[in-house]
Amino acid sequence: MTDQSREYPSYQRNASGYMLTTAALHWFMDNYIPDPEDRKDPRASPMLRESLNGLPPALIISAEFDPLVDENEAYAKRLKDAGVPTDYVCFLGMIHPFFTLAALWEIPPGLKHWSRQRCASWLR
Repeated sequence: MTDQSREYPSYQRNASGYMLTTAALHWFMDNYIPDPEDRKDPRASPMLRESLNGLPPALIISAEFDPLVDENEAYAKRLKDAGVPTDYVCFLGMIHPFFTLAALWEIPPGLKHWSRQRCASWLR
């Protein structure tokens, strides 16, 4: 989560039925930062930083059926607009934990190799 100060449209569009729910996101926020005013602090919500210049390269992997998909895309756009090397990809038909639960179903071909290659290129 990069912006705990508001909900993006996908919070409603993908609110339930796809493992991670909007209700669960609210539970996480309520337990991580109970005071909604504190969620507006850029240290808690990096999307709210005045400038994202100078941040390290970012690899943002998103899923179509994830309450966070719109927030992920918005953050990737802000990073790119700030000149931060950013790779953003949204995998259609996938849910939030598809990458970490790869043992349970087949993830899109080449995803692991692609993500390792992108990260390795930044470390060189």
